Amino acid sequence: MMRFSHCPSRILLDHYLTEGTSLYDVVIVVDALRATATITRALASGANRVIPVASLEEALAHIGEANVIVAAERGGKRIGAAQLGNDPATYTPEVVAGKDIYLTTTNGTATIKGIEAYSQAEILIGAFTNIGALTELIVRDYAEASLLVIGAGWMGQASLEDSLFAGYLADSLMKENVSLQLDDAAYLAILAAREIGDDPIEAISKGEHFRRLRAFLSYEVIAVCLKRDVDTLIPRYDRLSQSLIPLL
Repeated sequence: MMRFSHCPSRILLDHYLTEGTSLYDVVIVVDALRATATITRALASGANRVIPVASLEEALAHIGEANVIVAAERGGKRIGAAQLGNDPATYTPEVVAGKDIYLTTTNGTATIKGIEAYSQAEILIGAFTNIGALTELIVRDYAEASLLVIGAGWMGQASLEDSLFAGYLADSLMKENVSLQLDDAAYLAILAAREIGDDPIEAISKGEHFRRLRAFLSYEVIAVCLKRDVDTLIPRYDRLSQSLIPLL
């Protein structure tokens, strides 16, 4: 049986992970709108690696380096000095193939760096865009593991889209006959996912973060992050290089 837990906001990390211990075998980070979809698309488009950094200063310090792209976003908007922001559609092979990408975002990259400090668990990146590939991987390699889905949330608060991802992933695993022991947050997430059905975009469009992004982005630009199974790649955090690379 798999122990499947859900942490709905990065601010709660210390309630789920304790420094120096291994409470979970695998941690999946999701920032559905939009960092984890961006990371997945960047690597699927041939980027060499994505280096998540928590601060703007650290990211912008790499501007001008050979074979490097600096991508920076705060409050949903690209920082002017950076070459890219946090929109997956802009991470095309023509732009990112063969490049190292230093990425900093409002919530997602800080979550990844926070987990690195707490836990030695395997860190994988999840998004609606690769949920099918994640399901296949977990069924194959982690069906008896302890797994934690961490939602980046928004400025310390939980977000609808990240929790729904946890629910859809849990439901997808159960459909593959994986027996799950759910904590309460994961159980709430799976109930919500089943209530909403197969297409979450309409429901998520009513959520706070989607509405916040709609103030300056088109519906289509945001909704692309919520399309299921358009990527088969799973990013993995490599602790040695402190970067995200494709899981082989």
